[in-house]
Amino acid sequence: MQRLFLNVVLVFPLVGFAMPSILHAQDAAFYNNRGIDLGVKGQYDKAIADFDQALRLNPDYADAYYNRGLAWDKKGNYDKAIADFSQVLRLDPKNILAYNKRGGAWEDKGNYAKAVTDYEQAMRLDPKDAEAYNNLAWIEATCPEQRYRDGKKALANAKQADLLTQGKNWDYLDTLAAAYAENGDFQKAMEWQEKAMDMCAKDKQATEKDKQECRSHMASYKQGKPYHEESKKL
Repeated sequence: MQRLFLNVVLVFPLVGFAMPSILHAQDAAFYNNRGIDLGVKGQYDKAIADFDQALRLNPDYADAYYNRGLAWDKKGNYDKAIADFSQVLRLDPKNILAYNKRGGAWEDKGNYAKAVTDYEQAMRLDPKDAEAYNNLAWIEATCPEQRYRDGKKALANAKQADLLTQGKNWDYLDTLAAAYAENGDFQKAMEWQEKAMDMCAKDKQATEKDKQECRSHMASYKQGKPYHEESKKL
């Protein structure tokens, strides 16, 4: 699952006659925006330092909490990522991005119950949020713990994610293939996985790890096996 930094930010020019509180907020925005740039470059420690500074200047800056959470997630510190996404939701209880990202961090920790709860909440807040449908479908199709797998629900949610994105997201097609495999329809799984692999190969943002994972999933389906992730410890 791809987790990207926000790539659209607003930067307001400083004006000499602005009130001190406005200048204060604009300084925080500067550090937040610079942190985003550093995060995109993979310099997560420096990015976190900038988000820290933004939050010292503005302790209620939801975007800085969100972006710092993404950086902690990239570093594999899921507890700190969860804490930051939770702060976003304290400040903005309807923030769908934060629910999806916190769900992903719970999933990476192996706490599937809390991941499912966050994805379902995102879906309730926005029934057209494709990411939440895809994330939930992935757990329902591939979770290492059998009690969270449900082939029929996985297929329904994966189809909805694909419908909402008009078949343009290879990651969602990869999930759809996994859902078909969980239902034992390996022919369909291979057909959709082939499409996912083709799109992934053409995606300039896709990594070699992404491509390798697509090939690994296809290998499972060719052997008549569904793809299940390895068990994760809490």
